[in-house]
Amino acid sequence: MAGALTFIELDNANKTTVQAQLYNTLPIAGGVTGNRPVTAITVLDDGRMVAGTYYITFSSVVPGLSGVAVVSAADSNNPWVTNATLAILNDSQTSSGTGTRHDNIIGGLGLYFSNSGSFATSWTATILIGGYFASGTATPVSTFGVLNAGATSSQKKIGVQNTGDADCTGCVLGIYPGTYFKNTTGTPISKVKVISKSATVGKYALTFSNFNSVPSPDQIDVYASRYSYNYTTNVWDLVSGSTYKGTFGITGTSTYTTIISETEVTLSQSITGNGGAASVYIESTSGAQVAPDVTGTPGSWVTASDIVLTENGGGTSGLIQPTNVAHFWLRVNSSGSDKPGNLRKFILRPSGTSVGDLVE
Repeated sequence: MAGALTFIELDNANKTTVQAQLYNTLPIAGGVTGNRPVTAITVLDDGRMVAGTYYITFSSVVPGLSGVAVVSAADSNNPWVTNATLAILNDSQTSSGTGTRHDNIIGGLGLYFSNSGSFATSWTATILIGGYFASGTATPVSTFGVLNAGATSSQKKIGVQNTGDADCTGCVLGIYPGTYFKNTTGTPISKVKVISKSATVGKYALTFSNFNSVPSPDQIDVYASRYSYNYTTNVWDLVSGSTYKGTFGITGTSTYTTIISETEVTLSQSITGNGGAASVYIESTSGAQVAPDVTGTPGSWVTASDIVLTENGGGTSGLIQPTNVAHFWLRVNSSGSDKPGNLRKFILRPSGTSVGDLVE
């Protein structure tokens, strides 16, 4: 078969997959059965997820039918803050995850809402992305907490585990520019992935037109503009105007690297008519640093270069055997010009070779 690499986070020797976590705050704090507003979440892994703490409140609730979900976030610049999104309240409280899944309320997550006849506007929920809740009482645990401009964060020990059934060799870990996207008209994009450390940071405004259903697969014309963020005026400044990027086939799985350089964009098969619009954001890795684990302490900190992953207890450099773990360390050395609310997103990507194929 083959090896497979996945992140794990260690807390008091308990292994927890790094993912999104849900905590219903009202009517029953921490409730996992009975009356609770959000009954289930699904991680979509489509490139839209932004780490942070999200707070969900409701208005215009008709129990068992619908309501309006409002999302706020600890970070004022979070792109998923919204004042009003229709939520269908039809998910079973006993067999959660069987009702309507909402994929566009918090990017990268599929949310299900309770069909409880007692659903009220006072009900609330909190979702944490990029961390976990400790067992027992609800305690949000973020990786670094609040970091002052010009300061270096605490360091965090993280593991990469081989969850497959064959060796992974030549294993390394690198820091890539962070990316997320938001469909603004329609749903033209289904996934975005940065594939190179040299991807140009900024906001890419994509528009889609001239949908053609005659060929197979369907086709669409794509145009892109690029903006850079002005930290003095707090606005996006236009760098390059709308440019024709080509006509692309819509298969739902094909990835294209000529729409945004060094980035794979997958178009959604839901495109029809004029195609819609979307914004893709690529964030700088500035400040993020990683180091190999050397007998329980960080080795040399690096930003641009990859570090070699070697399973705990020593062994062959770059080798992670099935079920084994290689640790590394992460910290952020912030810039003195950072301002409150500035988003910071970077991607940690482990990779290696197993049975002759690339795994990551």
